[in-house]
Amino acid sequence: MLKIYLASFTLTFFLVIGIASAQCINTDKLDWWKDGKFGLFLHWGLYSVGHWNNAPQKGNEHFMYFERIPIKDYAKIAETFYPTQFNAELWVLRAKKAGMKYIVITAKHHDGFAMYNSPSNNFNIVNLSPWHKDPMVDLAKACKKYGLKFCFYYSLGRDWESPNTVWNKIGAKSGNTWDYPNESKKLPKIY
Repeated sequence: MLKIYLASFTLTFFLVIGIASAQCINTDKLDWWKDGKFGLFLHWGLYSVGHWNNAPQKGNEHFMYFERIPIKDYAKIAETFYPTQFNAELWVLRAKKAGMKYIVITAKHHDGFAMYNSPSNNFNIVNLSPWHKDPMVDLAKACKKYGLKFCFYYSLGRDWESPNTVWNKIGAKSGNTWDYPNESKKLPKIY
C-alpha cells in the first residue's frame, strides 16, 4: 500500500541544516530524517535562469507569479533550458563529502513545470527542453551509489500551469489569474 508522507520545510535555502520540521502520518518511518540532521535542498527549475526579458527576475522561484508570465511565454524558457553544469555524480559526491545525509529537490514547483519525464503532462524538462534528459533519474542513481536519501519537493496546492488550481491564502488568490482569470469557475484538484 502506498503511503504518502508530507514534509513541510521551514527553510527554502539551498542548504537545509536540520531545522526543518516534518508532518508525517507515521513518524517511525522518518527516523532517518531525525538522524540525518544535515542535507541539501535544491530549488531548481525554469525559474533558475535568473532573468526575464533581459532584466533581473523578481520573486525568485515565484517569478512566473510575480511577473504574471503567460504559460505560453514561460514555456519558451524551456526551449533554451540546457543545464550544462548539471552533474548528478558531482553534486551528490560533494554533498556526501560535506557530511550530508539526504538531498531534497523540487521535482515540480508552483510553476507546474516538472523536472522529470512526467507521463501525465508534457510541460516538463524531457519534452520541452533541448536537453531531453530526466535529471531525477541521474540524481536517484547517484544518491543510491553514495548512500544518500533522495527526496522530492512536489507542489500540489499551487500549479500555475493548471486552469483549475485555486489557492486561497488569507483571502488572497494566488492561482494563475492572468491566463485563467475566472477563479469562481475553477475546480480544485482532488488528490
